[in-house]
Amino acid sequence: MADATVNGCRLWYDLRGEGTHLLQIGGAGFAHENFGFVTDGMAKAFTVIDFDLRGYGLSERPEQPYSMDVWADDAAALLEAIGVEQAHVHGTSMGGIVAIRLAAKHPERVYGLVLDCTAAKSDFMSAARSRSGRRWLARTAWGAASSLWSLPRKPSRAGSSIHRAGLRWSTRSSRCSSGTARSTSSARRSTR
Repeated sequence: MADATVNGCRLWYDLRGEGTHLLQIGGAGFAHENFGFVTDGMAKAFTVIDFDLRGYGLSERPEQPYSMDVWADDAAALLEAIGVEQAHVHGTSMGGIVAIRLAAKHPERVYGLVLDCTAAKSDFMSAARSRSGRRWLARTAWGAASSLWSLPRKPSRAGSSIHRAGLRWSTRSSRCSSGTARSTSSARRSTR
């Protein structure tokens, strides 16, 4: 176990095993402990780099805005700081989103990606589409001011569109999008 200072922040990391490097990026709720059950097995074939993102686990928690870009840049800088040119990257949950961003911003550092329990992006509309996301948005200041809470799980009639706070959910198109109200048939045509 060691620390490295990258981009002005102290990050905790641990190296185990031998072989090609494997950087593991844990999810928001677990930090490096996310991989507790798999690290020893992975260390039989790889040099596993477990680390905690800025603001999580044993890493420093500076008061600043956090973003996928900040965490991706930190991961690339950590690889450089410990002398690793390229690694496989294993990301889970939010760590998977960071891994995707790392591969997009620093492709020279990423040999391959292993992603589990993650999403391709994290944005407002992704949250608005899910039932739990709508509940979370309703608890935020923006959500409380809007009528997102009133979006039902399913529209009341097949083919109907429901309009709340500029969002449209059509059972025919199975999409939730922002914009002005349109008929369901025109919404279907525009989303194909």
